[in-house]
Amino acid sequence: MPSQRLQTLLHDPLHAIPSLQVAVIRAGEIVYAGSFGYRYLHPADPDQHLPVNHQTRFRVASISKLVVGLGVLRLVERGQIDLDADVSEYLGFTLRNPAFPAAPIRVRHLLCHTSSLRDGSRYSIPSPHTLQDFFTPEGRFFEGGAHFDPQHGPGAYACYANLNTGVLGTLLECACKQRFDVFMEQEVLRPLGMEGGFNVSRFTPAQIGNLAVLYRKRMGEAWNPAGPWVAQVDDYGGVVPPGPMTQNPDAPDDRLEVVDLGTYRPGTNATFFSPQGGLRASALELAQVALLFMKQGRLEGFGS
Repeated sequence: MPSQRLQTLLHDPLHAIPSLQVAVIRAGEIVYAGSFGYRYLHPADPDQHLPVNHQTRFRVASISKLVVGLGVLRLVERGQIDLDADVSEYLGFTLRNPAFPAAPIRVRHLLCHTSSLRDGSRYSIPSPHTLQDFFTPEGRFFEGGAHFDPQHGPGAYACYANLNTGVLGTLLECACKQRFDVFMEQEVLRPLGMEGGFNVSRFTPAQIGNLAVLYRKRMGEAWNPAGPWVAQVDDYGGVVPPGPMTQNPDAPDDRLEVVDLGTYRPGTNATFFSPQGGLRASALELAQVALLFMKQGRLEGFGS
């Protein structure tokens, strides 16, 4: 039985996992869904562990990039974004790789990781820092040009970089004059029947209560299969946070802190919404994304 085989994955002695969600599509239809393990592990009392169900949402990491791409293509269809345009035309400042100052970085370069942008020590920063702080020599996070490939110009070489999607998220805001998280909800997620999002401060208490905490069996860099599960992300204790959470570069421990959306100006820095990895969704919701591609964009409720 599939359920029995999947259940055994939770207890692999070397690669145990606290929870698992599965959705299977066959011939354009969802034919199986399974949820296993726990979305929350009580540190002292196993009887208070909270189980995963089909509505539990997980931070889906880099699958988020694919969904952001759908948002970009929505605006391409409407003529608000040109895939071959210089991204500088949208961002309001000139973004160039210093080693290739005459070569524009185009929107499609960001989507396919051929922009010549690279990840430095970080690719997400809180407001009031701006995207320019990554790319200008006087910027706080320029890091001596660490965010640029000095050997390959835009369009010449593919190299995966999370920062591409942070730039795309900011570019989306510039093009649609709307905050990234709100745009993605209204134009991509809700039309696909997905009730999660990139900003957990917009979740209801019930949604926060059914959000999976992500755990690892490690402290620092050391992985210990016999050790305890350590919460890494989304351990909110059932309480809706007052705003998006991102690492504070001004804190000595780089701890997560709330970003004040009341002072944020859309189009200046959407990286703190974590466009590259911060979508919270269930397996059944992600199945809707898969179905959209399988049906070549013809999915009920997702017309252009």
